[in-house]
Amino acid sequence: MSTAARTWLRPSTVRWGLVIAVLALLEFACRAGLIARITMVPPTTMLDAAWQVLADPALRTSVLTTLEEVLIAAVLSIVVGILAGLCLFRLSWLKRLADPILSAWYAVPVFIFYPVMIVLFGIGERPIIAISFVFAVASMVLSTVTALECIPRALLKTARLMRLNPLQRFVHIWLPAALPHLVVGLRLVLAYSLIGTIAGEFILSSIGIGHDIAFSYDNFMTARMYGLIVIVIATSFLLNYLLSLLIGRLGGSVRVLKGVSGG
Repeated sequence: MSTAARTWLRPSTVRWGLVIAVLALLEFACRAGLIARITMVPPTTMLDAAWQVLADPALRTSVLTTLEEVLIAAVLSIVVGILAGLCLFRLSWLKRLADPILSAWYAVPVFIFYPVMIVLFGIGERPIIAISFVFAVASMVLSTVTALECIPRALLKTARLMRLNPLQRFVHIWLPAALPHLVVGLRLVLAYSLIGTIAGEFILSSIGIGHDIAFSYDNFMTARMYGLIVIVIATSFLLNYLLSLLIGRLGGSVRVLKGVSGG
């Protein structure tokens, strides 16, 4: 197979080709009237509406509010999830006690706790952040426990021989060795924080992207609705890209530890 053919058959090239083909087909279907404009607008109109949303100070404030809520919920979920995972890893009896609860965590719709969140935190952004936190934290706890259980025993013995204190073990041994498995939890936290925030705003809030999407839908503002959806999708990709960059910066220490353990 020639070099050009291999280039065209790369997974990334095929993936982007499929995305562009679907968007082009959707653009044609909307422009030709095959899809009613009240149902969907062309992708180019969606992009134009997204730009108009970002240019509108009021709507831009909603976007920033949602992003703030997502980041706060994600950071809280990561910190609390890692600390809780460490406790479960160190205390086997606590892990056995928490296993059934964590396993059934996502079987319970978290939005039923919104009245409780209002009583505890009042009306505003804080109940949305609390709901997003509850929705996301379990994935970080489970990923942390799984990551720590996958640390090679050789590294744990090395930490004991070097008489490292708990903080040094966490920073120099546990965190770098567990990082490849923690990545899964970090991505899930970002996804669940975004989902929880948007869904909470959609049905419970008076501000934010979720509320604006619901308002646009109720008032038949189709173009603006899809523009806001484009912003949500772009935000998701951006957060995952930034996370990938961060993991890439930390990847060197992970490879070194893998090499040591492999020896």
